[in-house]
Amino acid sequence: MDYNEIDVNAVCFGILCNFQQFCGEERAKEASALVRQIYEENKKLLDRAESAEARAETLEKMVKEYQEVIVPGYREKAEKAERERDEAFGAICTHCGDFPCQREKCPWWRGEKT
Repeated sequence: MDYNEIDVNAVCFGILCNFQQFCGEERAKEASALVRQIYEENKKLLDRAESAEARAETLEKMVKEYQEVIVPGYREKAEKAERERDEAFGAICTHCGDFPCQREKCPWWRGEKT
């Protein structure tokens, strides 16, 4: 049974009309009030569930974007930075520390770098 389609007024009217003869007017009113209270609480819970579902969908989209776009982008940037660092390190003279290495002009240069 779909609780969204229940006519709570009809249910309460049915309780008040049919149960008074068995359990008394006060008990029938209490039951009617309890049905209304349960119905309202159920509506609130359904609204919260829908809201939580929407937040979960948004979070899933964010995680997917993070995994597919952001992380690979940062990995690419990190790899580029490592390559640039390695190139810059390779350009510094290992003998005298000059940048860029002057090779043949370096008084310490004797063939290949070590």
